[in-house]
Amino acid sequence: MKTEKLRIRLSIMLSKDFKTLITMKSKKHEPFIAKVKDFLYDEDDTKVIFQRCEETKFPGDIENEEYTTYIKNITSVDRHQ
Repeated sequence: MKTEKLRIRLSIMLSKDFKTLITMKSKKHEPFIAKVKDFLYDEDDTKVIFQRCEETKFPGDIENEEYTTYIKNITSVDRHQ
């Protein structure tokens, strides 16, 4: 999926407060479920901040309540049922 399309889908997930299934480009990381919290508009590329849900396991076993990554590092975004 192109970065612009991913950004739009993430914006929709944020506005509707949906849980989101995120698949990263790196095959080392399992897809994870989180809520979109906010965006960071840097000079380089846009970053997205994800908020942990009870079933969330962020890439790299990060124990934080939030996870930030560049949108370009994401392969797909889907609503979690």
